[in-house]
This record gives sequence, structure tokens and C-alpha cells, in this order.
Amino acid sequence: MGIDASTLEIRGDAVRHIDSRPPPDRSLDAYANAFPDALAEAFPDNPDVHELVWIEHVLQAALVARDSACDPMADWAQVDWERVRNAMEGRVKRSGSI
Repeated sequence: MGIDASTLEIRGDAVRHIDSRPPPDRSLDAYANAFPDALAEAFPDNPDVHELVWIEHVLQAALVARDSACDPMADWAQVDWERVRNAMEGRVKRSGSI
């Protein structure tokens, strides 16, 4: 499977986006915040490009979190793991994933 012309155009727009804007935050995770809007401007006749990149960005951003302090191992030893397992199994069964 090769790279098509539209993929190369989007990559070029990504490079231009990075080159034309300083990072908005110390984290590189925030670099793409305005990229969906930049693609909407670059591809006004193809809203699918903007929407797909926006969806991808929102999903990625949902998984980014601040660093947290490490929990002492003693705290983990006090967790009722059988209860956790039962709760997770109940959620999976209710969601219809099994």
C-alpha cells in the first residue's frame, strides 16, 4: 500500500503548520490543537479531512494526562483485587463486549 497524493499534501500541511506556529505550551501534545482548523483552511472543499484529523486529535487528547505522583507499593497491597476484577467483569458484560 503506497502513499497517495492527498497523504503527501496533508503531511506538507503538517510541516507548514509546525513551521509557522511556535509551540503553544511546554508539551508537544498541544502542538496539534490548531491543526484541524489549518486543514479546514487548506482543504475547504474536503471537510472529511478536517473531521478525520479532528476526531484523531480529540481521541489522542483524551489519553493525555498530567504526570501523577507514584503510589507507594504499600497502597497497592491494600487493594481488594477480587472486587476490582468483579467490577470490571460486570462492566464488560453490561457493555456487550463479551
